[in-house]
Amino acid sequence: MSRVTLIKEADPATDRTPLSVVILTSNSQKYLRQVLESVKFADEVVIYDQKSRDKTLEIASQYPNTTIYIDPDWQGFGVRKQKAVEKARNRWVFVLDSDEIVTSPLREEILSLLPTPPKASYFVPRLNYFFGKWVEYGGFYPDYSIRFFDKTRCQFDTRRVHEKVKCHPKDIGYLSGDICHFAYETISQFIGKQNRYSDTGAKPSKIKAVIAPIWTFFKIYFLRLGFLEGWVGFLLATLYSQYTFWKYAKGTEAKTSPKLPEKYRQKKAIPAGDISTGSHLPTGEKSISPDSLSKSGSDTSQNSPTSTPAPSPLEKRSGEEKEESSAPLSSNFSSPPEELNTASIGSPQKGQRETDLEGKGDTTGVDLNSNSTPGKKGKFSSSTSTTGGKN
Repeated sequence: MSRVTLIKEADPATDRTPLSVVILTSNSQKYLRQVLESVKFADEVVIYDQKSRDKTLEIASQYPNTTIYIDPDWQGFGVRKQKAVEKARNRWVFVLDSDEIVTSPLREEILSLLPTPPKASYFVPRLNYFFGKWVEYGGFYPDYSIRFFDKTRCQFDTRRVHEKVKCHPKDIGYLSGDICHFAYETISQFIGKQNRYSDTGAKPSKIKAVIAPIWTFFKIYFLRLGFLEGWVGFLLATLYSQYTFWKYAKGTEAKTSPKLPEKYRQKKAIPAGDISTGSHLPTGEKSISPDSLSKSGSDTSQNSPTSTPAPSPLEKRSGEEKEESSAPLSSNFSSPPEELNTASIGSPQKGQRETDLEGKGDTTGVDLNSNSTPGKKGKFSSSTSTTGGKN
C-alpha cells in the first residue's frame, strides 16, 4: 500500500505534533458520547461510519473536532481501519474503538510524547469490562495492542478480524496509561458478536476443532489464573473455548447443496410421452389415456334413455334358461347402461352358472377401442364405473 502524503507535520505555535484520533462506527450511539469526550484533546477526530441508522452521526456532528466519512462497503476490519487512517490529516494517529475510553493518565502520556515520539508505534494496555466486572486475570489484562503510531511507517494488515498494525519490532514502544473497553455486558451479546467473528474468521481444521477448545479453556482458566475472577472467569474460559470451536468447525462445513439419500433418489425419470401409452408400467398392466376416457364418456352420454342397446351374451343366456327374465330386462332400458350392467353382473339370476359370469362380460357403455381388458367381475365393474364417471 502506498505511503500517505502528509498535510501537517507540526504546529509551530504550540511546538507540538498534531494528533488525529480514528474511530470506526456502526450504530455506536451507546458509548460514543463518552468516547468523544475522552478525546477532545485531539486536533482531529475521524469518524469512519458504516451507514449507521441510530443517532451515531447526530452525536458525532456535535463535536467541532470531528470529521465524518460514510463508507457502507465492508471488506473486513483490517482494510477498513487502514482506509480510515488514510483519511486522517495528521501524521500521528491514535486508533480507538467506539466502545473504548481514553483515560486521563493515557491522555497525559500521549501529549508528553508529542511532538517527537522516540518510537514509530506504541503498545497501549486495555482494561476490559465483562458481565458486570472489570477483569484483570485470565489473560485479559494488560491486553496490549498497537494504537498510537506514525502512519507513514506503520499500517494495518488486511485480516478481516483480529487485525494488527504492522511495524518494525525495533520501532515499537509501550505506554502505561489504560484504555477502558466496555467489551460485553451480557452473555447473549458475547455469543452474538463472537458468532459473527467466527463466520468471518473460519479456518478449516477438524483436529483443531477438537483440541484447540480444550487448550483455550485450560490456558485462560488455569495458566492465566482466570479462576481468580470467580464465576466471570469460568464464563470467559468457557465462552472463548466455544468461540475457538466455532471458528474451526465452521471452516469444515459442506459447501454443496444437500441431496436425498442414495436409496431415495429416483433411478430413472419417466419420459413424458410414456405416461399416456402406459409403457412405464410393469408387464401386463395398462393405463387409460385421457383421450380414451373422454371418448368413452362421450359414447356413454350419447346413448338415448329410450333407445334399446344390443343384448349382451349374458342376457341371451338368461333368456334361454328362464324366459320370464327377459321382461324385466326390457322394462329397465330406461336406466343408463352402466346401472343395468352393474345390476346384471352383481345379481345373477337363478340358474345362471358362475362360470358364465366370470367368462363373459357386458360391454355396453364401454369404449371397445380403449386399452382396458375385461376380466373378473370385480375389475370389470370398476372399469365401467370409471368410464361413466368421466362424463
